[in-house]
Amino acid sequence: MLINILWNDLWYSTVLNWYPALLVYQQPPLWLSRLMQHSALVRAIILQAPPDQEHLVDRLNALALAHYQENLQAMVELAAARGVAVHFVEPPFSPELMPPEGLNEFHVRYTKPFFLATANRYRAALQEVAATHNVPVLDHRLSLNQGGGPAALFLVPLHPTAEGNRLMAEDVFMGVQPLTDRR
Repeated sequence: MLINILWNDLWYSTVLNWYPALLVYQQPPLWLSRLMQHSALVRAIILQAPPDQEHLVDRLNALALAHYQENLQAMVELAAARGVAVHFVEPPFSPELMPPEGLNEFHVRYTKPFFLATANRYRAALQEVAATHNVPVLDHRLSLNQGGGPAALFLVPLHPTAEGNRLMAEDVFMGVQPLTDRR
C-alpha cells in the first residue's frame, strides 16, 4: 500500500470553514436546493460575497494539520492491524510553476514562501508518523524534498504530466522493490 495525500490535505486546510466532513462531497438537502433555486434572499445569505482577500493571506490551520497527522496515524495502525505494509511517498511539486503572487484557492491566498513552509510542516508530520511506526518514506526525483521537479514535467505546481508520473513511478518502484524483497 502506498500513501501520498499531502497536497489535498494542505489545499483543503485553507477553507475558511474547514472541517473534516468537508473533504467528502456534500450534497445539500432537497429543501435547501429548492430554496436556492427559487429564492434570491436565500442565495444572498448562503452565497455571501467572498471575503476580503487582503486579510486572508498565509492562513495556517493548525487543526487541519493535526487532523492530517491523526489520519496518517490511523491509516498506519489500521493497515498494521490487518498485516498490510504501508509506504509513504513524498509529494511531487514544481516550485517553478508556482506564481510569484502565490496560490489563491478556497478564499485564502498562500504566498510562495508560506506555501513551501506549510508543505514542509505537513511533510514533517508525515515523517514523524513514519518514524514512530517504522514506515518507509519513498522519495523520487519530482519531490519537494528533492527541490521539486522541472516545470516541463508538471501540468500545474502539484500535478505531474503523464511523463512526470511515469518517472515518479519508476523511482517509487525502485524504492519499493528492496523493501518487498526483504519479506
